[in-house]
This record gives sequence, structure tokens and C-alpha cells, in this order.
Amino acid sequence: MAGGWSGRPPAGRRQGRRRGDPGVTDFLHSALVFLGAVGWRDIVDIVIVAFLLYQLFKLIRGTQAVQLLVGLAVLLVIGLLAQAFQLRLLEFIFANAGQAILIGVIVLFQPELRRALDQVGRLGTVRFILGRHPVPPIARTVEEVVRAAATLSESRTGALIV
Repeated sequence: MAGGWSGRPPAGRRQGRRRGDPGVTDFLHSALVFLGAVGWRDIVDIVIVAFLLYQLFKLIRGTQAVQLLVGLAVLLVIGLLAQAFQLRLLEFIFANAGQAILIGVIVLFQPELRRALDQVGRLGTVRFILGRHPVPPIARTVEEVVRAAATLSESRTGALIV
């Protein structure tokens, strides 16, 4: 039968279920080789970075910093797209504006950075890392009012506290 269906599969292919798809086996082999190369230090490194990122997200949750991080992520994506598509002017702007953006981030995140450093200093690094015994918001408010009253008292300034 020239050009028609002969009832047999094309040369090199078997009927029924395919076993050992080369793409899948190559992928599994590569994955096993990669996992074999991962040492305990790599795992510790990944766990520490994941934990620090978790603490950072926990710290900024419910603040305006989340919106700022989304904005920074959008800028990062635009910068990466500019690199991928070789948009020279945008690449130049992002390369030279990097230091200004870094200073801007520090200024914009100043309240969150201050709060984080305050928590680390007040709780000690072990309790901060483990996340135990967080200071309730009312206790922070009371401490701030006491500090403000002490400062006003030193300068002999009167104030109404409501």
C-alpha cells in the first residue's frame, strides 16, 4: 500500500503506552544529579534565607511597606524586561538610578526599619528570631507615652494627653 495506512505504527514507534519518554527521564536524571550535589550547607543557607524573608514579610504585613514592595517589584520587572529586550535607554536609566533608588527605599522604609531595629534591640536577637513573646501594641503605646512625658518633663513643657 503506497501512501496509505498499513495498520502498523510508523518505524521507530511502538503501539500502546510509551515507556521511558526521553524528555522525562532526562529531566529526572538532571534533577537527581542536582539534588546529589546539594550539601547540608546549601540546605542551611536556604532555610536561613527563607526564615529571614518570612520574618521580613511578617514585619511589614499590614503596613504601607507592602504597597511599596509591590511598586519596587514592578520597577524590577521593568528593568529586567529592558535588559531582555535590550532597551538601551531604560537600561541606562535603571543602571544609573540604582543608588538613588536605594536611598529612596531607605527613606521610604524608615519607619519599618526603625521598628525592626527597635524590636531586635528590645527583645534580643534570639527572641526576635524565634518570634516568641511579642510586645503587645498597647504596651508599645504606653512606652511611647511614658517616653514623651519624660521628655516633656525634662524640658518643663506642659501637655494634655488624651
